Parts: sequence; C-alpha cells; structure tokens
Amino acid sequence: MKPSSVLIAVVLCCVAAARALALPAPGPDEITLARPFARDSGHAFTVAAPPSWVSDAVDGAHSRLVLREDGVPLGPAHASHADVRAQGGGAYSHWDGSLWFSASDNSDPNSNGRVYTVELPRAARELRVLPLRDPFVALSSEALAVAVAGRAVVADRAGPSGGARLNGARLSPAPRAPRLVWWYTIDALRTDTARALLDDGSPLMPALDAFRREAVDFEAAYAQASFTKTSSASMFTGLWPQRHGVMHGVVPVWPEGGTLVFDLDPRFYTLAEFLSDFGYETWTHPFTIHVRPGDGMLQGFDHTDLASGRAAPIAQLPERLFAYEHILGLHGPYAPSDAARARLGSPAPTQIDPASTDWFYRPLDPAQVGELREAYRGEAIDSDAQLQRRLEWLRGSGLWDDALIIVSADHGEEFLEHGATQHSVQLYEELVHVPLLVKFPADDAWAARHGQRVPQRVRLIDLFPTLVEMLAGDEQALPYALDGRSLGPVLTGEESDPFARDVLCRVSFTTQVEGRQDAALYVTDSITAGRLKAHLGWRIRSSQDPAGRPFAQGDELAELYDVAADPGELRDLADRRADALDDLARRLRRAFVPLLPHGVELEQLLSADADDLDPGLLAAMRELGYLR
Repeated sequence: MKPSSVLIAVVLCCVAAARALALPAPGPDEITLARPFARDSGHAFTVAAPPSWVSDAVDGAHSRLVLREDGVPLGPAHASHADVRAQGGGAYSHWDGSLWFSASDNSDPNSNGRVYTVELPRAARELRVLPLRDPFVALSSEALAVAVAGRAVVADRAGPSGGARLNGARLSPAPRAPRLVWWYTIDALRTDTARALLDDGSPLMPALDAFRREAVDFEAAYAQASFTKTSSASMFTGLWPQRHGVMHGVVPVWPEGGTLVFDLDPRFYTLAEFLSDFGYETWTHPFTIHVRPGDGMLQGFDHTDLASGRAAPIAQLPERLFAYEHILGLHGPYAPSDAARARLGSPAPTQIDPASTDWFYRPLDPAQVGELREAYRGEAIDSDAQLQRRLEWLRGSGLWDDALIIVSADHGEEFLEHGATQHSVQLYEELVHVPLLVKFPADDAWAARHGQRVPQRVRLIDLFPTLVEMLAGDEQALPYALDGRSLGPVLTGEESDPFARDVLCRVSFTTQVEGRQDAALYVTDSITAGRLKAHLGWRIRSSQDPAGRPFAQGDELAELYDVAADPGELRDLADRRADALDDLARRLRRAFVPLLPHGVELEQLLSADADDLDPGLLAAMRELGYLR
C-alpha cells in the first residue's frame, strides 16, 4: 500500500504547542580588494575578481557582484568599459574574471585611502560550463572529490535573526498576500489523463475537473524534469535544473541496487524560506523517498515529521500559512482500489501484474501495456478522491476566498511512446507537459481569469516569482535572479505570444560498467523555444530490447521536433533542420552556468554493504520499483 497523505484539516485543527522557528542570517561572501590596482586608461582601474563568480562575459549570465567604496555601493554596474574610462563616477564592470572600476570622485583608488570591497550575496558558486556535445561526465571518486573540494567557499548562515533572511527583520507582506498558500502535487499525473473522459462522457477525475472551473487552467505548463527530486528542486528554487544541480541516477549497490541523488545545496534560497521571511508558517509532509531530512529539500519548512508521515500540529490557525503536499498519486507500480476499477468497468488484468515491479525491466506487448494504462487510470481515480477530500475541507473552512491554491504534477508518465515506461530517464512531452491549475484569492485582480484556459507556455519555475510579485512586488529583495518569471504578464494579457517562454529540462541516470568501480553519470537536456524542441545528451536503451540492460546508455542523442505541429514528437527534424538544432544547442549552452551542487560521495555509495544502508529507504525504493 502506498502511504496516504494527511488532511490539511488535521494540520490546522490539531491542538499542540507551536512557534515560528528562528531563522539564520544570510552570509554573503565579501572580499576586500588588495592594492595596487592596475591603471587601465582614463578613470578606469582593474583588479582580479573571484574567478568562480559568474560574470557578464558568460553568455546569458548576469553578474551579481556588488562593489562598495568604504561600505557605500558604487555604480552603475554592468557599465561598458568605455563608460568606465570616460565617465567614471563609480561605474564598474565585472567581466571575465576581472573588475573594471572607477572611484566615486574619479580619484586614484591606489592613493585615496578608501577601502574597496566586493560581494556576491548568498549565491557565490563554482562556475562550471558543461561541454555541449559531450554531456557524459565520468564520476570517479577522484573526479567527484575534486569537484566538491573546488566549490567556492560561501559563509554559512549562522545565528538567529528574528526569523528574517532578506534584510535583518521579518518582512511585511504586501496587501495581496493570501492567508493560505496551498500547493498540492500529484506525482506522475499526465496532462491527457487529467483531462480524460470515461465512456459515458463524465470526467475521469471529477474533483480536478470541478476545480478547473474555479481556477486558472494553464494548459501548456511544463515541469523541468521527469524525476521528482530534480523537478521539486526547480519548483522550490525557481531555477533551471542546469543551475541548481540536483540530479538523479540509478546505480547498482551490491547486492541491493540503489539510487544516487545529488542533494540541494542548503545555501540556495527556497520558496519556503521566502514565505517564512514574509511571516508565513510553513508546513509539509511530502510522501516521497526523494524528499528526506538532510537532503536540502526541506529547508525553510517549520513543521515536518517525515518519520511518522504527519506534519507537526499547529496550535491554532496561524496568521499566514504555506502548506506543501506531495502525494505519490500515479507513481508505479499501479495498485488502484476495487472502487476505482469498478468505476472504470475494467476487468482484472490477466497479462501482467501492474502492482508488481517485474514489468519495469522487460519487454511488453500491446495487451500488457493496455492493462498498465488501465491500472494507471484507476490510480488517477483514487488520487482524485484524495484531492476531493482536501478541496471539500477548504471550501468549508472559511479560507477558500483568501487562499492561493496550486494543483500540479511534478512530471508525467510514459507507456512506450518513446521506448520506455514510467519516468525519470527521458524528456518527451508525455513526461514534462503537466497539469497546472491556480486559484487566486477572490479579491485579487488575477482572479478575474478563473475558469479560463491560458494557452501561453509557462513553467513550474514561474510559480516562485509569481509569489514574489504578489508579496514583494519584484525580485530586488532576492539574493540572486530567478530563472522563472512571474505569471502576471500572462494573466494580464501583456504577454500574448504562446511561445514566448523557453523551457529547459534535464534528466540524468547512472550506470555501472563492468563491476562496481566504474560508475558514470549520463545527462540529457531538452530546450523548447518557439515551436521547436531539441533533445541533447544520451539516449537510454529501450526497455523493449531484451539484450539491453535497464538504464544503460545508448547512442548520443540529438533530436529536433516541431512540437506545435507534432506534439507527440514522432518526426525528428534534426537532419533537415541542422541549423535550427545548432541554434537551440547554443541557447541551451547559455543556461549551463550551474551553481555546483552539494554532492553525494559516489564511492561510498558504490562500496557500501547492504547492511550499512538505511533499511527504510531500501524498502521504500523497492516498493516504488527503484530496486529489484
């Protein structure tokens, strides 16, 4: 049995002591620049900047370096070198490992007696641009140790700050701030399943269908990965997977097998931390093995108890609450209830056991795939019943009109459309095109769009900056720029182009070559821009190939599709549109400025004895099919 999630009613109505947690203060890197400064010409002087800090010279990147003179910020930043030389007045430019700058009064900074410092608020990381056509990364223990040791050192957050991270005092939310922000994620829910009808014309998921009429329906929404942890990291940070660095792979760990993940570096600033900074108590009980204490995914949440699967109770309804709930939903193996099967009118499976994990790793015939699909649809009915209970409570709680409610999936699911089943190792549309429904507070201007479909392409990373706009007005208070963009321009009609927003996705998987010492990480990226979508990286071996090992690497992948005309991605245009493929590859490369992740020691995972591994984690992984 899959664990079921707890009603939000339990969270809000349980009686117990609770108080907001004291939050640590930010720790920006600050460096005092050492004289002598080299004279360039005019008013410009140069000095080396920390080489690991991203500069304006990187395609698509934007330096966040701040230059101060005796503690006073100089500027404008990002000035042309010609302007620094000719006009000066504090203008500066961070370019390719060097800083071109001028004193505020155009004096000589070598002799004016002032102290010049630079800082990069909370986001300094190692710059690492992956080779475009060679995304293979060998993860020997030596290479990983060098990568982790080579990270830029960032001052840890330490010490209480009265619950504030952004500016030293808890911030007051704007009048638009909803009392309740509730995000409900249904694992592995495909978009076509969310809209499916039964034979009698009634919706497969009636609760979701009813909520759709009360919310804004973003019908072209995209996750940033087909694996829960990577997708969730993007949802929580508002960053592309290529930048937050959380990846996934299946690595055999003798004799059990295992899952290798890279944790979210705790120095990233998350949605839960942002909402906490604005006075929200934050709560979660995500029922997924990929969100666990110590992996960085829970930072910013005040109330969690994953050991029991229940959120720590809250004494009384807080002034503002953020609740994130993740249910396993339609994740395989598929074991729908008898009631769900009866509603479908489908007979018991005879060709395959959808509730087992045996079918994960062997070829399937059409009859078996049909039975898997039907069991998956039954899981959709059960997941919809869970959603119905939450929505009923919310409608009767008095919070409905003052709530921002998000219902989404973290990724989709595949049934051999492109040679595999389930998810986690490919990025085709059935895996990353996801449902997204958002209900705004009744008095919010964006609520005028309730009951309408929005055709513009949006991304799950856009939800964090949408809340930033609602609570703070803009992103200026954040420690670094997010990759997502607020949904506001789409909702107001300012952004009408359905293809205005690019979509970047990433998936990764690991293999073990000839024994236990030679693990390797394979990365595949996709980019959708305009009508076109490119897949670049590595093709997994089809599960339909009896000779192929599960999750083994195949050939190098370079595919191109017109997803506007070919949403099923059936007609590869790579050979005919090589110029377009190269253009998308260059655009994808501009996003390859990752902030190096907090790594898991691969050698430890490969050499671990089964007795040393967490039995609970192994049991959960086996239940979900990650172990055989």
